[in-house]
Amino acid sequence: MKRLSILVLLATANVAAAAPVVLKGAKVGASGFATIRVVPPSPTADVKSQRPSYNGPVEYYAQEEGLTIAEASKRLSEQWTIQPIFERLEERLRKLEPDNYVSARITHQPDWSYTLYFKRDPEGTLRKYHVNPRFKAAKADYTVAELQTITAEWGRRFAKARLGGVMMFPFENRVEMTVPVTEPEFRAIAKRENWGEVPAPIRLSFARELAVPRVDPRVAPYLRGFASESLATTTQMEMGARGRVVLDDGCLRLAVKGRTKGPLVVFHQETGIGLDAQGYLAAIDRRSGRAVGRIGEEWSWAARNPGTEFDGLDALKAACGAGPIENVGNPESDARFKARYPGAR
Repeated sequence: MKRLSILVLLATANVAAAAPVVLKGAKVGASGFATIRVVPPSPTADVKSQRPSYNGPVEYYAQEEGLTIAEASKRLSEQWTIQPIFERLEERLRKLEPDNYVSARITHQPDWSYTLYFKRDPEGTLRKYHVNPRFKAAKADYTVAELQTITAEWGRRFAKARLGGVMMFPFENRVEMTVPVTEPEFRAIAKRENWGEVPAPIRLSFARELAVPRVDPRVAPYLRGFASESLATTTQMEMGARGRVVLDDGCLRLAVKGRTKGPLVVFHQETGIGLDAQGYLAAIDRRSGRAVGRIGEEWSWAARNPGTEFDGLDALKAACGAGPIENVGNPESDARFKARYPGAR
């Protein structure tokens, strides 16, 4: 009997935890779904300004490398002088040592230099073409062409399975492949497709496990649906965008001037929906559980985000209409964005 009582209490606690809450700034219709048009901006007292504390490239270089202004200025002047010489040297190496020369990078500590990477006899090869002390030689295991050959088949496999792109780091003897699923999910795919072991130069970077659900159970009763991308966000070329997302009778939409109902909004996988600390409906960073912006305030986000596969999109369209959608990615309160980057528009 005592065990049964404990189970009943736990069940009651779970139901209570998932019960809907009062949403600040919301109107709840007879349907039970909420509408939120405009709310106060998110608080910014905890936001740390990231205003640059340097003025121009010399001060930036000095801060990045822990140098005095005088030393940074001297080094930059030397680098600008030697850069054309390096470019001509590299052009010769690519032409005359195509199976030996790999790549180069500039290093800054303890002093600055160009490091040039070769497969065979690095020091001897470099001396054949130049003896400038600012040019150093180092060994690499693969040329760019060899890395491309090794990774070609895996690149095709990843592309077919929509598992991300490839970044070459020839001077580090590796290829980075960003995988938009977690490691257990990837291992399951690889086993199902009988891919075997990933070659040694390829290093995989997996999506993080997400700490919080897509939709907080406490706010779910007020929403007709919620959609986010099925795969994790990877590197992409984007520009800035701004707008206000509202809740219209349970449907999340982008507010558009002159239109009663704007496009339905969808998100990147890392953004969910829940409550902020003050009780407003908000977009939630699923990695940290932190509220990033309230529904009804101005947001900033990176765009454009076409996306191809979304969890919850069919249900969202069935409940809210099959109109256009706008992918607002991983947004942030415009107020918090401006507090972090003073002067940003």
